[in-house]
Amino acid sequence: MKSFDNLGFFTMPSAHTSTISRDLIRELNIFSGQLCLHSFEEYNNICAFLGLHLETIGDGDLAHIDSDGGFMRWERRQELGLYASPFRSNPVNFVRRLLVCRRKGQDYLVSHMGQLLRKILLEENDFN
Repeated sequence: MKSFDNLGFFTMPSAHTSTISRDLIRELNIFSGQLCLHSFEEYNNICAFLGLHLETIGDGDLAHIDSDGGFMRWERRQELGLYASPFRSNPVNFVRRLLVCRRKGQDYLVSHMGQLLRKILLEENDFN
């Protein structure tokens, strides 16, 4: 299947040569309801953007991760130098509801995003 991530599939007028920020593409993909990710790197990037830390970073960090969605508190992310996420509160429930609306009742739980939002740790071989 053709990827639409470069946002140049069907442009009017024809696409110019400037590049679009990967950060903007990531945000558009999340909010458009994209379910499948292309790579383990993209998965890690989305986890960082959403403030999700599905693995322990260091001793005692589990106390800084909420029980619903693996969201690490803003203060702890700042202490660790993890600045990729702009969220101060857990965005997981919002993204879940957004996907439910975008999918119009169709199941998404077996997709990469569905597993990410259910706190199921994915590995590199899940993207082959």
